[in-house]
Amino acid sequence: VDQMVKQADGSYMAPEAVRQAIREMAEGFFLRRAALNGQDSLVKAKEIVSNVVSLSNEFLIGELRDAGISAPAPRVNVMVSGTIHAVDVRAFGADGVTAFVAVEHAANKMDVYDTSTWAVTSKGLLLPDFLDIWQSRYDPTDGRWKLEKLIATERK
Repeated sequence: VDQMVKQADGSYMAPEAVRQAIREMAEGFFLRRAALNGQDSLVKAKEIVSNVVSLSNEFLIGELRDAGISAPAPRVNVMVSGTIHAVDVRAFGADGVTAFVAVEHAANKMDVYDTSTWAVTSKGLLLPDFLDIWQSRYDPTDGRWKLEKLIATERK
């Protein structure tokens, strides 16, 4: 909090090391749900579902984490190609524990599996390029930044 700098628009900015930690966390969340470089997407899908509690605890906070843990997903999407890039972190709260992160998704292809049968419902589904804006929050218990809420999705 001591290192926050108030911007002309009234928002706050944190040091680059903090912004980099948020970018890495956001990219890490999506990359942990990807089967790239020839990995088997069905194996990854089963891994995602079996590790939903640990993934939720590692990357999510608040209601988003609780929803991820309590409601089993009927489908799981696994990115098989494309890129994920956290392009910007800004608008820190005055308390220094909230910020917004923009995550760009480009040329993503997904394999989608039904989690009750593990049948593939879509193979190589090409998504349009888009940008997500996420609210992130610092979790003092774990000492790391986590995603708290999806604010907006914008097609590119």
